[in-house]
Amino acid sequence: MQMMNAGFLGFVPLTLAAVAVPFVASPAAAQDVIAREVVQPLPSPEVQRLNRALVALSKAPRDRDTLVEAGAAAMGVDDLDAAIGFFGRAAELDPNHPRVAQGLAGVYLRSGRAGEALVQFERALAAGVPVREVLTDQALTLDLVGEQAAAQAAYTRALELDPANDEARRRLAISHAIAGNRVQFEEALRPLIGNRDMAAQRARAFGLAILGDSDRAAAIVEQIMPRDMATRLVPYLGYMPRLTKPQQAAAANLGIFPRAADIGRDDPRLARFAAEERADSRLAPAGPPLDARTRPPSTLAELVPPAPAPVKPPVAVPAPAPTPTPTPTPTPTSGGGGSAPAPIAPPVSPPSIDNATSTE
Repeated sequence: MQMMNAGFLGFVPLTLAAVAVPFVASPAAAQDVIAREVVQPLPSPEVQRLNRALVALSKAPRDRDTLVEAGAAAMGVDDLDAAIGFFGRAAELDPNHPRVAQGLAGVYLRSGRAGEALVQFERALAAGVPVREVLTDQALTLDLVGEQAAAQAAYTRALELDPANDEARRRLAISHAIAGNRVQFEEALRPLIGNRDMAAQRARAFGLAILGDSDRAAAIVEQIMPRDMATRLVPYLGYMPRLTKPQQAAAANLGIFPRAADIGRDDPRLARFAAEERADSRLAPAGPPLDARTRPPSTLAELVPPAPAPVKPPVAVPAPAPTPTPTPTPTPTSGGGGSAPAPIAPPVSPPSIDNATSTE
């Protein structure tokens, strides 16, 4: 019995030693195991901001400022649909608040909904948002509706307010390329190219593609971008000259390319927004001027001018038929001394059109 115990006890240490060999005999392996511990990564600052906004929104679902913050946080993680929803709910509560209009304008712009963005930018400016804060994005909306001249004027104004606004400079260069002005396109990018600005190189590639130099554009993309990204982008550069001007602006600035069936075809609504922008009809005063001597009309009918009386076509009145003049009867005279007066011939009436005969 003791021998069994001794044998058993002798067997156990051997077994434990055999099992412990992989862990004790290799300290480096143990260190590797410790180094490979899984650590939960912290969410990005943008995601943390969105989480905080959602927590606050669960406590106050109809608070305007909380909705605006949630919309801005959703834009930070590129969830544009959610951002539109948050800003839209804020607009239902206070449509004329400057931050609400500015937020809607920004998310509509990034979604490629240029016409709606243009309206919201004008509403934000009217509500008191500083011009400097929205001018660069407002200029892009003008490019997106095909108004390159107005867009370039707005970019230039943005650069006057902030000469360090590199985004406005890049967009201005692309706008010149869309307008076909290669000299000003290169001139606008020159300060940024000299500073090795990678975003400027990308803008240069798109501008060259728009101008028809797709080979140089492809060479720039292959040089500055990772291979997989360049491989996906280069085929699109060849389509740039075939796009409409609004499509070129969306592709170069926002990375939004049209479907194959829509290449070279604009949304009809863009033409309406462009026409309104050219005429500046949304900002022009309408109706009679109001001052101390006039009062605002109480009804819409007072604004409508009276309809002119219908003009009847003239009715042809037939000319009266001429009355024949009776021929006087000569009075006989006694004796043969005098001669009788000559008879008076009847007047000849002008020929009537009805009595005219054809000369066939």
